[in-house]
Amino acid sequence: MSRCERCGREFGCGAETGSCWCASIVISDETRAALSREFTRCLCPGCLEELGRYAAASGCASANSAAASRRISSIASAAGER
Repeated sequence: MSRCERCGREFGCGAETGSCWCASIVISDETRAALSREFTRCLCPGCLEELGRYAAASGCASANSAAASRRISSIASAAGER
């Protein structure tokens, strides 16, 4: 079991087996890169989906990397306010 770096929820990660559920979540390469800069460990399905939806809705996929990173950082840091 893994623990989500954003919300602390436990979840099953398949990265070590070579077939992780996260590969099926559709997010842009830019969003994935911004999340990789923000987090060092895996996120749970709920957080990854939420951040992916937020990025798509706020235009991060078409924004420059710095703007996308700031937007992802702002929503990612709101985890403690949930």
